Amino acid sequence: MGLFRSKKNNPETIAAHILDTDGSYVTETWSIGRDVNPDVVARYAQSGNLYVVSYYKASKVHRVFCNRACWLHVKAESDWIQTEWPAAAAWLSDKIERVN
Repeated sequence: MGLFRSKKNNPETIAAHILDTDGSYVTETWSIGRDVNPDVVARYAQSGNLYVVSYYKASKVHRVFCNRACWLHVKAESDWIQTEWPAAAAWLSDKIERVN
């Protein structure tokens, strides 16, 4: 491709896997530079994916970017809490906040 990079090496969008402390999970396509900072993508992207945990503090959404292994660990805890201990969503938010 000459002097220009291909879009494969410099994507304009990225898949964001978002886990909320209420147990919900969505995948969104984010525009790099508009929806997410390119520095965050450079630091946290794995195989074209971002892994995000959202939590709430004082009615404001906070996002933690992490690697896939960490995200899967939080998801497993969240799934267990939603099944076994539904009233613990606030506890999980506090735990995530302490890690951040």
